[in-house]
Amino acid sequence: MEKQEENRTERENLEAYFERLEKLSTEELDREAQRCVLSEQRSVACVIAHLAEISRREAHLRLGFTSLFDYGVRRLGLSEGSVYLRMQVANVARRFPAILSHRTGSASRSLELWPLTSLRRTPSASFPIVPGRA
Repeated sequence: MEKQEENRTERENLEAYFERLEKLSTEELDREAQRCVLSEQRSVACVIAHLAEISRREAHLRLGFTSLFDYGVRRLGLSEGSVYLRMQVANVARRFPAILSHRTGSASRSLELWPLTSLRRTPSASFPIVPGRA
């Protein structure tokens, strides 16, 4: 019963949000869309930083998950592809944290297009690679 109430409240909140958006000028709508994208990018960078630290501590094992991948899919509810990409970035971010701040400043890049493949294939790279994903 409580879950149904939460769903109803969420639906009502979304309906009110769409009504508010309908009242915005095109310029205001554009500004808000840009703010949302920046917020999303910061959130993704935050999730990646958390995954990096969870990996470093091997906290996923203490929480009962077989791998960081398993933790991301089952605990966080991320898609397999999303977890895999975030794990790749988390591995690189442990050694080069500045890449996360670069992510938050770029509205045109998406995580899916991030050129990590070239980083992973560099023979002289000294950062850890996700086990079993070479």
